[in-house]
Amino acid sequence: MTDKVTINRLHTGVPGLDEVLGGGLPEFSFNLIAGPPGCGKTTLAHQLMFALATPDCSALYLTVLGEPPLKMLRYQQQFDFFNSGEINRSVRFVNLGEEALSGDLEAVLRRIVAEVKQHAPRLVFVDSFRSVVLAGKTQGEQHNSLQNFMQQLAVLMTSWQATTFLIGEYFIETDANPVFTVADGLIWLRQSVHGNSMVRKLEIMKMRGQSTLPGLHSFRIGPAGIECSAEVADGLIPVWMNPDRFDLLAPHLEAGFRKAGGGKSMANFDVAPFVTCVVGDDLDQCRKPIKQNLALYIGGMGGRGKNFYNDYAKRLGYEAEAVKIQDLYLAGKRAEAEAVVPDKLVDAIALVGSKARIRDRLEAWKSSPVRTLLIGTKQPEALRVLAELAL
Repeated sequence: MTDKVTINRLHTGVPGLDEVLGGGLPEFSFNLIAGPPGCGKTTLAHQLMFALATPDCSALYLTVLGEPPLKMLRYQQQFDFFNSGEINRSVRFVNLGEEALSGDLEAVLRRIVAEVKQHAPRLVFVDSFRSVVLAGKTQGEQHNSLQNFMQQLAVLMTSWQATTFLIGEYFIETDANPVFTVADGLIWLRQSVHGNSMVRKLEIMKMRGQSTLPGLHSFRIGPAGIECSAEVADGLIPVWMNPDRFDLLAPHLEAGFRKAGGGKSMANFDVAPFVTCVVGDDLDQCRKPIKQNLALYIGGMGGRGKNFYNDYAKRLGYEAEAVKIQDLYLAGKRAEAEAVVPDKLVDAIALVGSKARIRDRLEAWKSSPVRTLLIGTKQPEALRVLAELAL
């Protein structure tokens, strides 16, 4: 009778992801991070890499992207997980663009082998692997050739005891693709518009050897919060905010302005929140769509202890309600979660009700440092009311 092999699991460093994966990433696994453009694949790969890489467990990031690595790094360094001190120490970037453009999959494999032999990484990332696949097709590579390439790459990475991640733009997870077949793990990212906001979700399609949490899991991508926006950007676009409590944002904005230097301040920085407007005499009905959106963000946008919007609601004075909304939402009781959202919170962050009521609430926005409102509405009459009151 043989002893069982214990598979070591790597902690991802991404809040909540270890739990979704069923305890972390299996060491030496061969994984695909897939999804449409702009859904956060490269950012997730970088966060995993910087969390896992050490001098004794180095990472090799092979980029086949159309943009140069320096441009990619310029954007990634805005995130708080980015550590420039690890570049060329624990993390190395190599451009495979020339080999990929040749359309020769064997040349791509030879270059990968050479880089892995030279640096002996424990973590290997190929971004975007889709570019490798398309390059092969331009030279008439057939399905069997790609499958053979994938199998060789998987065997080599495993024999070198490297945990591997292929990052690629795929739109349909049901494609008959050898990449999906060979991969031990398939992490699928999605994004869709919900109200005024872009909602990103993650699903573990498969992870060999362990039980994962089924279904779609919301996540958000953001720099080091409000402070980072104040430092590197021209403005901040809150999904929702209370203009009467600008004091909750001000210290973080001021810290970012100090880092930016050059006299940066609110005088040359725009805070432009999304504000939903629903006009009508039935106040409860007007509040309903805003409550649905607030329940999503307070309850489901992140895990327990890692939800910015839940924390913000607590700082606004709704601690008990925020806890209850999250408990209900994560338990799948969305209607009950929406019912817990306080009317007072809706009235603070949105423009709802009669024309006179909206006029009164607009005064609070005019008295705050906010100069721009990004209005969301499905009612032509709401636009007329706002034009009359604001112009």
